Amino acid sequence: MIEFKCSSCGLTLNVSDEKAGKKGRCPQCGAVMIIPPADLLSMSEADHPTDRTGSVSGHSSASSDSFDGIGGSLLTGAIEKDRDHRDGHERRCKLCRTIIQSGVTVCPNCGALLQDAGARPDSPTSGVQSCPSCGDSLPGEAMICVRCGIRIRSGRPIVTARDMDPDEMETRAENVIRPISWLIPFGLYPFFSEAMGKSKPIATWAIVIVTVIASAWFWAYEWSGSTEMRSLKNLMLWSGDAKPDSDWIIAFYNQTNYGDAEAFVAKREELAGTVPDDELDVRTYEALTGEQQCLGRYRFSQLITHAFLHGGLLHLAGNMLFLLVFGSRVNAVVGNIATVVLYFLLAIAAGLAHLSAAAAEMPMPMLGASGAIMGMAGMYLMLFPIHKVHMVIWMRWGLIAGFRLSSKIFALWGVLVVLSYIAFDVFYTALGAETTVAHWAHLGGFIAGFCLAAVLLMG
Repeated sequence: MIEFKCSSCGLTLNVSDEKAGKKGRCPQCGAVMIIPPADLLSMSEADHPTDRTGSVSGHSSASSDSFDGIGGSLLTGAIEKDRDHRDGHERRCKLCRTIIQSGVTVCPNCGALLQDAGARPDSPTSGVQSCPSCGDSLPGEAMICVRCGIRIRSGRPIVTARDMDPDEMETRAENVIRPISWLIPFGLYPFFSEAMGKSKPIATWAIVIVTVIASAWFWAYEWSGSTEMRSLKNLMLWSGDAKPDSDWIIAFYNQTNYGDAEAFVAKREELAGTVPDDELDVRTYEALTGEQQCLGRYRFSQLITHAFLHGGLLHLAGNMLFLLVFGSRVNAVVGNIATVVLYFLLAIAAGLAHLSAAAAEMPMPMLGASGAIMGMAGMYLMLFPIHKVHMVIWMRWGLIAGFRLSSKIFALWGVLVVLSYIAFDVFYTALGAETTVAHWAHLGGFIAGFCLAAVLLMG
């Protein structure tokens, strides 16, 4: 006969030897477990005094940890536990297999809780269970301890933090800053977040790659003066419902290649003398086709396409840096498919906010991913408010100082970093200042991201 204890309720069970290694249910609590072989229990008894119920001296009940059929393999867990005890009281993390020294309760590699069997939660069927971390009593159906953020079944934190060697961090930052500082003498940017999740941020890197390629492709046509821009201009987000005046139209024909300037001049000569001079430019513009006109027209697709285009290299680099720091951490928690969907939703929300704010103005194009990225920052604020974000500030001194580069790395809570950046948008919109930055797109994306993250947490 094999005598052992139930991993959930502690009931002593006796079964025949031929059932060793098979799954079974506890008749008292219904918990599923794998029945340990008799020779394995005998091996534990030979090395550690037991009370014939599988409880090993110096450890919690073997059946409650290693023999838990839900938590992992019975035989592998029991053998590893016995081997670890004999090899200098070392044990391995069940999630990442890192060797853990005796007395350590949290895996330094993945953040998993390293509790013995006695710390595992009670059976959900009992109506009450205990958090494996703080020991707080929870309802039987609870999945997460809201007090300490631990998953009840696995004992693993919902979100963990990762650390980087300070020397390595400083070296990486300096290698990036040194060439950039010649173009931007002074800067203050985030470059590393300690927040971690379960997924690799593949979607974020894919978005970055697509954005870089799309922006470079767009620049090639715009900077070369290609006539293709007459149709490509509608990839940007065009806002403003006011009727353009003569000065606005002439300025766009002179400064951009969005329209057919020759067709405009020809049509203007054709209409000269038939309409008043003060209306000639506007009437000429209205008589042209969409591709000949220098101003684009709003299309729903622009709410997404505008987020993959940028106005210059610095604009692109700054946005992609923020996306990698904040977006990749959100990506790691919500997953790759959800990240793509959320990014599109945030881009749409940012675009709609910009359209609403600029409705009374004359037509003007807007492009850039900053609205969607501020949406990711809003989600980061909700999900990782106190995880540290490492910032770097630098100054490239002038000729008198020999163009010496000074830099400093420091860490702040995520909530302080995100709120400090959104504060600039709040400040400018409150003052009604006119700048080339789409502040309302930032605010719209940020609010949408914050709300979406709240919905995900409530769900």
